[in-house]
Amino acid sequence: KKKKKKKKKKKKKKKKKKKKKKKKKKKKKKKTIVLAMGISKDKN
Repeated sequence: KKKKKKKKKKKKKKKKKKKKKKKKKKKKKKKTIVLAMGISKDKN
């Protein structure tokens, strides 16, 4: 049970991340992404 749950979570996370990145790139302009990335890097 533990192994199956971990595998499912990893697969879901990878798919969600890829979908989110694609949607953000297509919906938002490149300039917005660069700005958001810069702010995120500065905060981190």
